Amino acid sequence: ELPAQLHTASPHHITPKTLEQELKSVRSHVVLPKGKYVVNFDIIVDETGVLEIEAGTELYFSEEAGIVSYGTLKAVGTEQEHILFTALIDSWRNIALGGRLSSDSVLEHCVIRHGGGRRKIEQKGHFNGPSLGDSYGGGLLMVCSDAAIRNCVVESCKAEYGGGLYL
Repeated sequence: ELPAQLHTASPHHITPKTLEQELKSVRSHVVLPKGKYVVNFDIIVDETGVLEIEAGTELYFSEEAGIVSYGTLKAVGTEQEHILFTALIDSWRNIALGGRLSSDSVLEHCVIRHGGGRRKIEQKGHFNGPSLGDSYGGGLLMVCSDAAIRNCVVESCKAEYGGGLYL
């Protein structure tokens, strides 16, 4: 048996009741179960965190909300059950992957719609976030990250630079 400090923690599942509390700062392995969610805040995945979003999940973001991952974001849908990231009304920010510790992230069979870009990714731990000034990466912004993006659709997004993607 492995020593206690080497055991990997079991994933923690989120409930709709604890959504904001759990996702404002993801520091461990957290699973967002399949469902429909309205998100009115930035989801932040810290360098030590893993956010796993189950296939078939739909996330509806308000205008000032999105996802910033300095750690690992695993959004792996299937051909039959995509993961949807979209606006609640007109637009939302985007998905931003920042720093080398986000390089284990995977987005597969995802649909990213109506993103409006992001002007800044905050400095966090090992990542020194640039101040972008204009909006970048309407749907997806990757800075110093080698994340895997496979079989995804990015549509109806806009930004001053990188309407759909800025890598």
